[in-house]
Amino acid sequence: MSSGMFYFSGAGNSKAVASMIAKELSFDFCTRMADADTEVMNDLNVLGLVFPSYYGVPPAYLIHFIHDVLGSIEMNLEYLFIVITHGGGPMYTAAVTEMLLQDAGYVASYTGLVRMVDTYIPLFRVPEKEKQDRMNEKAFRKVQNIIEDIREQAIEVKTRWPLSRNAYRLFNSIHHLRYNKDKKFTVDERCTACGVCVEVCPVGNITLSDGKVEYHGACEQCFACYHHCPTHAIGRTRRPLHGYQYYRGPHNFQLPQGDQS
Repeated sequence: MSSGMFYFSGAGNSKAVASMIAKELSFDFCTRMADADTEVMNDLNVLGLVFPSYYGVPPAYLIHFIHDVLGSIEMNLEYLFIVITHGGGPMYTAAVTEMLLQDAGYVASYTGLVRMVDTYIPLFRVPEKEKQDRMNEKAFRKVQNIIEDIREQAIEVKTRWPLSRNAYRLFNSIHHLRYNKDKKFTVDERCTACGVCVEVCPVGNITLSDGKVEYHGACEQCFACYHHCPTHAIGRTRRPLHGYQYYRGPHNFQLPQGDQS
């Protein structure tokens, strides 16, 4: 049996969750959606998708990944699962994703939700480290339960909110409106042209040209570039409500030492 997982991650929460699941279940690969290789997908029996909820729906990139990547091949899947990370309001994310999959000829067998630190700094305050640790500890335990469900190939889908079909149509119609919001990012003299922002952007929207960072109008507003910049050179044309705060997903996603219950 061949198993694989693709993730979309900005600040790092979804990557941490995907990596934990893949490690515990000995998946054959776990890679970014943007790096998907269709040749290794033809023989998959088990497929997992891990990604965050943005604005109560999936990242817009999932339209491309599901329609153009998954939809371009015929996989004989025995089990397809979804894990969604969110900051407290996943809303229509599961329903919209399930409909995208159906349009591409797939049906999700399982959907899990994991609440983690919200990293959208224009609206939300990044909590203090102590609270982050508590939230990540709860998330870790939640992922442990999800892993056991996946191991048993449990069948579980979320009840759809009212007007889910309308939300799906709206998502397909206006998802592109967030793309040019990268114009709100600024890069100051602290930039060292290290290229970290280029590496972490989950959609390849950033390049370096003559030592300067350039955005190309395909932004997901995931804030990966902002949170990962080692010199905090990336800012906003309008200062965030709570000021500039930074967060990276749990680097070592595990319970505190001595607490493995």
